Amino acid sequence: MYVIGVSRKRIFQILIDRIEVACKTVVGQRLKGLGMRWSEAGADAVCCLHALFKREGDPWDAFWETHIAA
Repeated sequence: MYVIGVSRKRIFQILIDRIEVACKTVVGQRLKGLGMRWSEAGADAVCCLHALFKREGDPWDAFWETHIAA
């Protein structure tokens, strides 16, 4: 991406800002449903589990096998 008069650093910052806003929107929609109340630790745990579930490969089953055995 090349824009006359705009540095690469500024373009990068604009893109990072947009990604951050998109992430806040998605997380906000998932965690702010009707009647939902989350502690910061609970919300963080749910987000981590969701990211693990969405990863490619099969880390979800491996995660539960190690945690159920413990």
